[in-house]
Amino acid sequence: MRSRKLILLRDSEESKNRNTRDGVTMTTLYRKLTAVDRRVSRRLRLETQSGGRWIAAVIFAHSGDTILWTVGTIVVLVSGGAIWRYRAAVILVGLIVQTVAVPLLKLTVRRKRPAGTWGGVYRRFDPHSFPSGHAARAGMLAIVTWLTGPVWLAVLVLAWAPVVATARIATGVHYFSDVIAGLALGITIGVAVVLAEPRLSELLLQLLSF
Repeated sequence: MRSRKLILLRDSEESKNRNTRDGVTMTTLYRKLTAVDRRVSRRLRLETQSGGRWIAAVIFAHSGDTILWTVGTIVVLVSGGAIWRYRAAVILVGLIVQTVAVPLLKLTVRRKRPAGTWGGVYRRFDPHSFPSGHAARAGMLAIVTWLTGPVWLAVLVLAWAPVVATARIATGVHYFSDVIAGLALGITIGVAVVLAEPRLSELLLQLLSF
């Protein structure tokens, strides 16, 4: 009986030690990944807020704004031909899903944006950085245009998407991991939306009575 108790105690201690080692390993891995993330982010961030590179970064950083793509998509949905209205409907559904998903994730993770002065509107009304909404939007647009065409637009958006993501880091409002997660989320949303159509786009067109 005593030997059995000793065995149980030993097994319990070994289990505790194993859990402790696993916890330490995960903590160490997290710290290493965080260090790499911060280091890459610092290298991509522009040091001075002036000059041609800074202006280009600001332009591309804003080129993924929600309002621009929402208004543009609605314009195409209203005035475009049948194929373009279809494409716009798919994109609009993707924009809606992305606009809901990103804030929910941000409120869950609650990672603060990198310290800085540029992007006051983002910092004031959207203080959390993970994942990047702009990168998610760019990723979604890239995959949707790639899957629905036309080819020339898909090539342009595929080239534009990583530039937008990099610009968000360069201007100091996101970390490297923020935009990677955002791109991955956007691609996932884009694929899901395209697979879910034509029901979603047909429903949207009916609701808008076009």
